[in-house]
Amino acid sequence: MAREIRLAKTGLDLPRNTSGNRKISWFNSTINDLSRVSSTGASPLFTRNMEHHSVYFITASELMKSRSNSLKLPTGSKALDAILHGGYREGSLTEISGPSGSGKTQLVHQACVNLLQFNLSTNAKFRALFIDTEGTFRPERLLQMAIANGMNVKNVLRDIIYARVYNFSHQIVVIEKARDIIKEQGVKLLVVDSIINHLRAEYGITGTQLVRRQQLLNVHLHQLLQLAGNFGMITIITNQVMVDLSGVAINKVKPVGGNIMAHGCAYRLMVGKNRGRSRVAELIHAPDLPQDRAIYYISEQGIRDSC
Repeated sequence: MAREIRLAKTGLDLPRNTSGNRKISWFNSTINDLSRVSSTGASPLFTRNMEHHSVYFITASELMKSRSNSLKLPTGSKALDAILHGGYREGSLTEISGPSGSGKTQLVHQACVNLLQFNLSTNAKFRALFIDTEGTFRPERLLQMAIANGMNVKNVLRDIIYARVYNFSHQIVVIEKARDIIKEQGVKLLVVDSIINHLRAEYGITGTQLVRRQQLLNVHLHQLLQLAGNFGMITIITNQVMVDLSGVAINKVKPVGGNIMAHGCAYRLMVGKNRGRSRVAELIHAPDLPQDRAIYYISEQGIRDSC
């Protein structure tokens, strides 16, 4: 019951007791609607998207001006901001990958707090939407970070919308339904922590299961890209890692998701433990930035340049 109530509060409800066959049928119809364009006509989702997308052309100088005026959300660390040239960007996906305990969830918690800090300094009324697939979201940690920033904690949790997802079919539908919440609630930051958790649990890594997993990941990334582009959102996804056996060092890791993830994310950060509370972040891909790395710290106050 508590699970149903929590989801219903955000409008992202899912029947708790759903049989296996009903889940498969429901999921397949959702995926088909997301990806199908038949010879007799477009799917309802395709038609709706066409209504939202005008066909127009602009000059490169106009595009550059638009991007130069876009919001860059600080990370909490000046060193990390430096390699990102200002912070997380609007309109594209930023991936943060790393092993368990590397601090990925800490970074996205800090991003939520920093958005609300931006509101205070600009009188904006943006909100954050946090999609939690692993059960690692902690309101208490948000309050701790907010207090360290000198913020009024009464308003912090009110402006962060939360949804817990329990399997990948649920994850797809939650993101699709989130469209209305994003529009109505003024969401500027979308976090998915983590994007790959349920896919890894539900699909194997060989044969047709791997092919299907990659297809579904591709559909999901395009969902997120559409939302980021349509609403000008900062979109951050966290990702898990796997051992890279193709490298010289057998213990070297790489982000899960292969080429699908690589092509879907404009900005890709890999984070890892360094010494003590320090962490190292490496910018491994960006369309307009060089590869670089930064050292930052995770303290009780949040993401910082020193403890």
